[in-house]
Amino acid sequence: FLHLSRHPCCMGLLSSRRRGKVVTFKGRKLRIIRQVGEGGFAFVYLVKDVATGDVYALKKILCQTEEAIALGEHECSVLDVLGRGGSELTVRLLDWGSVTSKKIPGAVEILLLMPYLEHGTLQDALNVQLTIKTTSSAFTVLQTLDLFKLICQAVLLLHTHTPPLVHNDLKPANILLTAAPDETPHPVLIDFGS
Repeated sequence: FLHLSRHPCCMGLLSSRRRGKVVTFKGRKLRIIRQVGEGGFAFVYLVKDVATGDVYALKKILCQTEEAIALGEHECSVLDVLGRGGSELTVRLLDWGSVTSKKIPGAVEILLLMPYLEHGTLQDALNVQLTIKTTSSAFTVLQTLDLFKLICQAVLLLHTHTPPLVHNDLKPANILLTAAPDETPHPVLIDFGS
């Protein structure tokens, strides 16, 4: 199991003007370390709590329409509901809020604070395997089967929820990896709609 956060292809590209910036989110002062993901109108940053030193992932969704705001708020409500279930197969939402964008008139930024999982995504693991150009797989056959089984359990959790939930964008880039104490990879579903 690779520690992907240390591999160059997994390092986010954050402009130097944002790196080190301190943002205040619901009373917490968070220093932006680097960008760790982006897609559509959302950016994810690795941030560090200035007071405690704890690290988190802070997702910023730029919403320029009522529909985009509704999608962002829907993602927050889905994560909130799933978090109350205590599953380790979906990302936990620690807090969320929205602010008026300072850069785009009329736009809203929805912010989601989540635990930072340092092993990257399943897509990152597959990309590393391609970059290294090795004939060996990123995962053993047993690890691959275990990952598939756990991903299926996560989807089942969504579909058996009342009311049923649908991911809508299940792909390797939306599956974070975390490690069990024995270093076995475990999937965590992310990105529920924005």
